[in-house]
Order: sequence, then structure tokens, then C-alpha cells
Amino acid sequence: MMGIYSLVNVATNKRYIGSSIDVEKRIKEHKKLLFNIMHLNDELQTDWIKYKFNYIVEQEVHNYYELIDYEQYYYDYYFPNVYNTAKPIVNKSHKIHKKVYQYDALGNLLEVYDTLSIAVSKTGLSAKEIKKADVNFKIL
Repeated sequence: MMGIYSLVNVATNKRYIGSSIDVEKRIKEHKKLLFNIMHLNDELQTDWIKYKFNYIVEQEVHNYYELIDYEQYYYDYYFPNVYNTAKPIVNKSHKIHKKVYQYDALGNLLEVYDTLSIAVSKTGLSAKEIKKADVNFKIL
């Protein structure tokens, strides 16, 4: 599930706000880091050792492009009672892959590639050539 989540300190109600295209996986990553005392957020790590935490899905998001906007909304809503050390930004975990559709000169669909890199390897064209060939290729 894609969405916004919080790690909530039960004693203080202070939160770490995050977003992910796979909330369950991201929460597991946080838990692993916290249990192994390896989390990069020192304040969160210190409080994790002292207090109980709950995990809450604040909101399920259906549009990838709205993730950061909703994360910003929850960050602002709970601020200053947050563990986050920076405002939400797009990071590597938010990358998505767009499909590449190849058409013939008459507009008939020939092939669908799961990613641009697969289209490059299968067609022998460069990514730049595929991106510029807007008649024969569409990236959606």
C-alpha cells in the first residue's frame, strides 16, 4: 500500500512522519534499524529505547505524485511535535518506473516495455532516442 505513515511515541505523542510506495515494507525497515540501534535519527532512536511506539497509516495515497504533498501536510499538521529533522523531500525510495509503449507508423501498438532500460536493451536504441521519438514511443 502506498501512503503516509507515522511512528508514534505513545508517551509523548511525538511522531516520525514518512511516506512510501510500500508502507508496510518501509515500517519494517524502520523497525529493523531501531531494534538494532542503527537508526539515523538520534532523537527517535533514543526515545525508542525508553518508550513504546505505535505505527499508524495516516493516509493511503493512490497517486504517486501526491505522496510528498500529503507527507508535507502531515508534517505541518503535527509540527513541532515531530522527530523529522528535515521537511519532506523526494528520495530514491519514491522512484517509480514508467512503462514504454512502442507503436508502428500507423499507430498500432507493437510492444510494451516495463521500464525505459528494458526498452533500450530490447530495441537497441538509446534512452535519448526513445524519449525523442514521440511518434513511435510513448512513456507513461
